[in-house]
Amino acid sequence: METYQVFIGAGFITWTFFSIRFINTLYKTKRTTSVNPYIYDAIPSVFTTLGVLGTFLGIYIGLRSFDVEDINTSIPILLDG
Repeated sequence: METYQVFIGAGFITWTFFSIRFINTLYKTKRTTSVNPYIYDAIPSVFTTLGVLGTFLGIYIGLRSFDVEDINTSIPILLDG
């Protein structure tokens, strides 16, 4: 696994745990005055952005070893992952 994959995975896992903890704290306290509304509103947007980023990263990784000169060999490798 390459370094950038580790950093992206660690960032995604960190944001997931932060979001779960933040939402859990919100439901336990039932107080909306102690919650930063900007963070609460940003949680769905960040997950959507991470999903799009992961999609394009997967396309990049898949096409990185694609050989235009030898398509018949490259397509099965691309489809196998």
